[in-house]
Amino acid sequence: MILKPSALLALPAELLVTIFQSCLSFKDGASLAASCKQLNEIWTEHHTPIYNRIALTTTPCYPELRQLLDDMEELPSDAQVLSKKNIARILEISKIGDDLVAEYETMLKEQPYHDPQVSRTLSTTEKLRFVRAQYQLLGLLKLKADGGHIKRIESMDLKTLFLLSDFLCVFSAHTISDPALRQIADADSIAPRILQQELRRQRNHHFRKLYTHGYRPVSVTPFESGGRFAWWCDRQQETFQEMVTGRVYKGEESEPKIREDIWYDSAEEE
Repeated sequence: MILKPSALLALPAELLVTIFQSCLSFKDGASLAASCKQLNEIWTEHHTPIYNRIALTTTPCYPELRQLLDDMEELPSDAQVLSKKNIARILEISKIGDDLVAEYETMLKEQPYHDPQVSRTLSTTEKLRFVRAQYQLLGLLKLKADGGHIKRIESMDLKTLFLLSDFLCVFSAHTISDPALRQIADADSIAPRILQQELRRQRNHHFRKLYTHGYRPVSVTPFESGGRFAWWCDRQQETFQEMVTGRVYKGEESEPKIREDIWYDSAEEE
């Protein structure tokens, strides 16, 4: 009896790579690779583009995580080939996200004073915003050591400037056990505060340039006494969008042009 070649194995290599990239997890990809010698060869030869694509949907905030490793001079974000050691390091760093969320929620529970505009327990979307911001802030703190962070701050869009300056109000990395990340967090105790001032300065400059208005949220948005504007919280997203796009000034005598193009949806908001 002559067996017909599998229709799957008859496909060109680039389509087989695409099939691997559509796997819902690395375990699924490894299982597919283990099914026959030909697929294992595809998996081995093209593991970097396969890994990068699967990681986008399985590793929270993967692009920001890769940028952090680049800032730490451990792995270029555009590396064409990932070794097993590289992948192990990526997975190792990705585990700190849950630790940082847990530290934040513990910190909020222990505080006698609670800001009414800040979430005490993070939702799924808030966790994604939180983890993404921690990666970005750690990267900026690393670059700050030699002044390289200024160029990145100046290249940031208004929404990112809002979020990062706001997240520095609750930034804490005491639970990070990774030596390289601990060194960043412990290098300068006042660096986060200085970084916040620099982010706010750029945010205010960018805001005024767009809308000819200074950043003054208390006078144009709902505000709870004893609180502050935690734009990253889910409950603030609608108001935050109005602020970023300049819609809060609609109807004023010196009303600027509303810039809907300034707002974009992050992965957790799509």
